[in-house]
Amino acid sequence: MTNTSRIPEDVIADIKARNDIVSVVEQYVNLNKRSGKNYFGLCPFHHEDTPSFSVSPSKQIFYCFGCHKGGDVLRFIMEIEHLSYLEALRLLAVRAQIDLPTIDDAAYEKKRSQRQLLTEINLQTARYYYKNLLGPAGQPARDYLQQRGISARTLQRFGLGYAGSGWDDLYQYLLKQSFTPAELVESGLFRQNKYARPIDLFRERLIFPIMSGVGRNRVIAFGGRVLDHALPKYINSPETVLYVKGQHLYGLNLARQSKAKELILVEGYMDCISLHQAGIDNVVAALGTALTEQQIRLLHQHTSDLIISFDADTAGQTATLRSLDLLEKEGLSVRVLKVPGSKDPDEYIRQNGAERFKALADQALPLLDYKFSVALSLAQKNGSTDLTVYQDRLCQVLEGIDNSILFEIYLKKAAELLGISLDTIRAELQRRQREHRSGKASELVPEQAKTANGRAVAEASDQSPSTENRVKVHMSQDEAYFLTILATEPDVWTDLALRPQPDDFLLAADRAQVPQPYEWLSGVLAQAARGELGVTALLEPTSRFELNGKALNDVLTALMMRLPEQSSHPQAKAEADRYYKRVRIDALSRRQHLLREQLKQTDKLRQPEQEQNLRQAYQDTQRQLYELRFNHRTE
Repeated sequence: MTNTSRIPEDVIADIKARNDIVSVVEQYVNLNKRSGKNYFGLCPFHHEDTPSFSVSPSKQIFYCFGCHKGGDVLRFIMEIEHLSYLEALRLLAVRAQIDLPTIDDAAYEKKRSQRQLLTEINLQTARYYYKNLLGPAGQPARDYLQQRGISARTLQRFGLGYAGSGWDDLYQYLLKQSFTPAELVESGLFRQNKYARPIDLFRERLIFPIMSGVGRNRVIAFGGRVLDHALPKYINSPETVLYVKGQHLYGLNLARQSKAKELILVEGYMDCISLHQAGIDNVVAALGTALTEQQIRLLHQHTSDLIISFDADTAGQTATLRSLDLLEKEGLSVRVLKVPGSKDPDEYIRQNGAERFKALADQALPLLDYKFSVALSLAQKNGSTDLTVYQDRLCQVLEGIDNSILFEIYLKKAAELLGISLDTIRAELQRRQREHRSGKASELVPEQAKTANGRAVAEASDQSPSTENRVKVHMSQDEAYFLTILATEPDVWTDLALRPQPDDFLLAADRAQVPQPYEWLSGVLAQAARGELGVTALLEPTSRFELNGKALNDVLTALMMRLPEQSSHPQAKAEADRYYKRVRIDALSRRQHLLREQLKQTDKLRQPEQEQNLRQAYQDTQRQLYELRFNHRTE
């Protein structure tokens, strides 16, 4: 939960009021006025050709109808700059020339201080390595780069450097820059020798600074490559407050400036650098072959079309196959560029030039064609094709195709490749399906994981890392609309026909197991009663909650976009009354159903006194329902 308790609400409100969302967003997005009162532009959070990113000046919110991100000006800065709530608040305060009160949040201040310190250490380190590369000690590295065809301009563009042979050269240099030993130990740039003395992590290595790629462009880590055949060939910085393995892409800081529609994903530093040097500037590297879901989401923020070009050896093919399913699941359109002769992209482009590589990119295989080609490659034994292995791998590919039309196309193709009839391959797939079902008989879905009609429900473990920490909530559309009206029209509260209660909402049913959403709702209604509820107060905490697979923050923002741009107080009150009346009716109906079930149980157990109390409660609930539905009476 974001700790803003020590920042006065009036200060936050003043910061927002002096940061008009249109003027803030226009610093990142080209906005054009459309029909109506909203501004539209290309979404900065995902690749698109037709503008679906909308900004409402009257409501001071943004929403993308493509990727469904939305919120107020604070949320926009958090998303676009990858900042915490407090960091975004600070940035906007500076922009509005407002002095933000000091926040007594020890954990936050410590982390912020660590990030600032490590950013400065990394910057000084990158400069040190760069000067080393250009100096006398860097001659071996310059010779190596020249052999690889890397120009001086490219060297400078990527900020390449060189770590010399000294045991603690960098350590001593940074001490002279006024950093303390304790600060340097936390940087991840050093390790201890057997005498417990700090020594440089990188020695006699070509250095690749790793940039953030998103938000403010800064050095977050380093990679180092040996110049000979020593092992390990590559080492990277350990994880720090700035760098988390599997969450970054090398070269993204440059590739995001490309005008190309698609991105090309390669394995290594040199692949990426060589392609950029050849004028192919839409290239990023995975920093290892095992793509993570965080990296895939990062790719999807910048493109919907991806060409993947990992090494052509067996390890590269296996890595590509592992990545393809994750990429497809994320909704990316994926093609695979096969470099001939088991070469990597760096080697191929040095030998054949940029135009030949671009031709390969144009001929990149669709995902399923690539899987078919790998099936053949992996079935080779002693110069011939093992048909048993080949047909098994082709069937595995076919079993993974959900699209019926594509399935028929590739079923026919598989039959042709194997030289068999369609009926034969269909029969084999059916046999495998029966075998699979019988083999899974002992792994039936537990009863508690089934719905009322017996269908299995999705397990929480299927969630991606970005959503697995969200709390799943239940909320009806009427409840959501009612809350958005309260936030955008705070004056309606005092005139509502019914006094809203948190127990009327679906969140109340889950409060024993997950109290946070109910506590948030209670706080929202309390703020509304005091006249303090606004868009930020409603939305900011809801990014922690998930409704139907989406962040509740985004769901509520989408509903706000549908509300009238301007409405009179009577209109807003009438809408709020209409929605909350339905909320109360639903709550009473749920209570009536529960009481009916309890009455059945007490009747069986012969408990007359409890039965009488339940019956009275049931009748009271029934009366309230009748009054709401037909007489429109209040409480």
